[in-house]
Amino acid sequence: MIEGVTEITQPPQLFAITDAAEASRLQSLVKSDAFQQLQKVDWDVYSVIAIFRVPSAGCSAFGVTIERLIRSANTLTVYTYDWRPPAGHACAETSLSAYSLVKVQKTAINLDEVELSVQSQRMERSG
Repeated sequence: MIEGVTEITQPPQLFAITDAAEASRLQSLVKSDAFQQLQKVDWDVYSVIAIFRVPSAGCSAFGVTIERLIRSANTLTVYTYDWRPPAGHACAETSLSAYSLVKVQKTAINLDEVELSVQSQRMERSG
């Protein structure tokens, strides 16, 4: 589901990661500690939902957070908060990657059997 993706260019991009091969394609998009956690996932039991936002859209310490998942029939809606600085806030540096990863049990939600949808709400916070 993430074949050929080496950078995020449009917000938001949502992916279902269901095996180690797909997870390995995220290495250039996530921090090393997050990638190490992905390598430890038991892919027979879990899948991972990943959402990315364009890096230049945010400041360091701001990003995107998956808040909840709601399934309705064959659609899984991923509700997110898109954290932004308040209007007029200057950023010292932009974040290298703004993303959120959530591990889900395959017995609860089989990501191969649902269509993913995202509902994002912009939230402001100061640093």
